[in-house]
Amino acid sequence: MVDTDLRKYQPKFKEQLIDFLGTGMSWLELSKKERMELFEWKYEKNPYTEKPLCFLALHDDKVVGHRGFVVQKFQLKKNEHLFAIPGDSMVHTDYRRLGIFSDLVEFSNRDIIYNSDVDLFLSLSTTKATTEATKRYGYVPVGERKKLYRFSIKNIFKYRYNDGIDLNETFSSKKTGNTVEVTDELKKEAIIDLMDISTKEEMLTNLRDEQFYKWRFEECPNEQVFIYFWNGNELEAYVSLEKDNFRFYGLDIDYYSILEYGYTDIKIFEEMIDTLVRRLSLPFVMSYVFTRDKKERSVLKDYGFKGSGSYMINSLQKRGLLDEEDLPGILIRPTSDELSEGDFYLNDTDVRSDKNWSLFWSDVH
Repeated sequence: MVDTDLRKYQPKFKEQLIDFLGTGMSWLELSKKERMELFEWKYEKNPYTEKPLCFLALHDDKVVGHRGFVVQKFQLKKNEHLFAIPGDSMVHTDYRRLGIFSDLVEFSNRDIIYNSDVDLFLSLSTTKATTEATKRYGYVPVGERKKLYRFSIKNIFKYRYNDGIDLNETFSSKKTGNTVEVTDELKKEAIIDLMDISTKEEMLTNLRDEQFYKWRFEECPNEQVFIYFWNGNELEAYVSLEKDNFRFYGLDIDYYSILEYGYTDIKIFEEMIDTLVRRLSLPFVMSYVFTRDKKERSVLKDYGFKGSGSYMINSLQKRGLLDEEDLPGILIRPTSDELSEGDFYLNDTDVRSDKNWSLFWSDVH
């Protein structure tokens, strides 16, 4: 056994922690500068906690384990709740199978339960390797993870020769006559008003206020695109995209995730999807449809979005280029030492039912 020291994160360990995170998970692909920016955004700039909610395992003052939590503010029936989303948890390869991860989980859980205002642990992105382990720590699976993808070989080549999205483009929609604006400018006030209309009070959803948009979009280091659909001065729909890329059969493919959207009418949502796949000719688009409305899924499928039943999507998943399927949509655990039936209810709403959640990809970090 190795004698390790468990403690909450302190700034003096920042440099060492950034190097440590670069030895595993998705952080492995990032430069040190990118890892620093990502850590600062997720943990130091998080507006819902005064200090980074990170926990370390040390051996001789050397970081050998880390468990971090992104804190988010959700709302339900006009009541606000803080949720802690675990992520970036790893143990150094030389220190695995020594019980360090279990010790970190117990230590972090106890600290959050007794020293914070967090109401719920909410796991949003487990893998097949981590799902069973997460359940062993009292997390309950909710629903089934679902994403739909649209892949177009034609658009891959068309997009490459067009130099990508024009971020200063404005045009009229053929369907409704709305003015469509494509930009990298986040127009918070208009978005907040629209999302307030789109939000169902009886469902658990992120509180999308100015604080949320400042942190999640303005301060986020990732490349983003915003598309607005205007009827005069009224915003009728909006969609945000996050850009990434991967290499497949020798091709560098631009990959866009639909972060979130709002609309006043399902016909405007259809106009939005039509704009993405036809006018903008995006080569590869992902929409996170777990907890989304059936009408939205129907529109996406009409425009060629497919799940793991597609040979191409299934092939990309097997290669590790896309997320795995057949996993829980989320896993939840109330912040209570001794769990009881009542702990799974917030404002008389059962958090174990996926029908009580409204989530977007912008909620997953």
